[in-house]
Amino acid sequence: MEQLPRERQDRALLAIILLAFVLRLVYVLAAGLPDSPNGPDAPLYDKLAWRLITEGKYYAEDHLTRISQASRPVLFPFVLGGIYKMFGRGPMAPRIFQCVLGALTCGVAFALAKELFGRRAAILAGIGTAIFPQFIYYTGTLTTETLHVFLLTSAAFLLVKAAANARVRPGDHKDRPYGGMTVTGKPAGANTTVRPYDVKQWTASLAWWPAAGACLGLAVLARSAALGLVAVLLPWLLIVAENKRMAIARFALIAAGFAVVLAPWVIRNHREFNAFVPATTEGGYTFWVTNNDRATGGGECFLPDDVRPFRGTNELQADRLFYRMAFRWIGEHPGRFVELLGAKFVRLWRPWPHADEVGVKEAVVAGVSFVPVLVLAVWGAITARRRWRDLLLFYLVIGYTTGIYCLYMAITRYRAPLMPLLLVLAGFMADELMKRRMKTSL
Repeated sequence: MEQLPRERQDRALLAIILLAFVLRLVYVLAAGLPDSPNGPDAPLYDKLAWRLITEGKYYAEDHLTRISQASRPVLFPFVLGGIYKMFGRGPMAPRIFQCVLGALTCGVAFALAKELFGRRAAILAGIGTAIFPQFIYYTGTLTTETLHVFLLTSAAFLLVKAAANARVRPGDHKDRPYGGMTVTGKPAGANTTVRPYDVKQWTASLAWWPAAGACLGLAVLARSAALGLVAVLLPWLLIVAENKRMAIARFALIAAGFAVVLAPWVIRNHREFNAFVPATTEGGYTFWVTNNDRATGGGECFLPDDVRPFRGTNELQADRLFYRMAFRWIGEHPGRFVELLGAKFVRLWRPWPHADEVGVKEAVVAGVSFVPVLVLAVWGAITARRRWRDLLLFYLVIGYTTGIYCLYMAITRYRAPLMPLLLVLAGFMADELMKRRMKTSL
């Protein structure tokens, strides 16, 4: 099937972004949201942001160590503080900012799908991202979801774009769809757009790699669970690249961008703790609270029965003590640990969140909207199985994120950063089904 004319594609992209913004803005203005920060951990983020602009310090109270200076990633409170400084303290301005950010995420999802599957699939993926109810819901909460989803989706697009450019050398021609291959793995046909690719353009494309690393670094500063994603990129590059030396060089560019963004936070933490703290000091507690005798695989938070070992410790020492306690328990209860892994996997990927977390109506809407996306995405992955190299990044990101939350704490909102990837696959499959239906009707 022929692609849409470029002018219509551009109008479609703008229409998707506008649709996404309007839907989110209407929800924020008409849903009767509270006038105070709402959402999991929202009061804490509000307090951290306000202290940043009024005291110039970043800290929170902690039940064990009294003061914690790196228990939460800094980016969202930093952004929130900037909004407070410009518009005053209150949830409305941050919510409108998140409406803009959510709409831009739809544009990035469009670009990602276009790079992989063409423009028709991109339109479907963009519309799906625009109307996906959970994304609209998160714009009304002062939590990291909207920011983290945008950053991780952007990082995925930059990596896919960089990988596509890396397959072309000066003097070659760059074909579309992505990699010059159709979905079935065969060379693109006569209808494929072909354009020359010169030395200057190829050299400029090298900037995609450090840009992707920088975006991934920002994602870590928004949600520390993304820290290990950078390590996943090396095997991805080694598998998909024809030249292994070039794969290592590209990884070095990614790592450079990643390190530059994280450096101020790491230096600040080293000054506070005299130790290397690349992300946060809450990992130990989160790991322990879901791996102990009282753990159920849910999201319950509680303190140890005996807190005496924590007396006199700072937050970094407490973090390490929690890790030691958790690993000791896992060594003594390996069977129960495996059971908890399964329970957390189910909790992460169950269709609906717990009603006590979001409300009954929201839980039902979340479940009804998630199931068709998941079905289409899995179907799409199977249909595009010959292009597994092109989609390997998706699978590694989904696998890593699932694994890290199964080890730590899993709730349905933690899969939010993966949803644009699933929506891209679902958009591709929806496009394929439309093509098949049109062929049978001829």
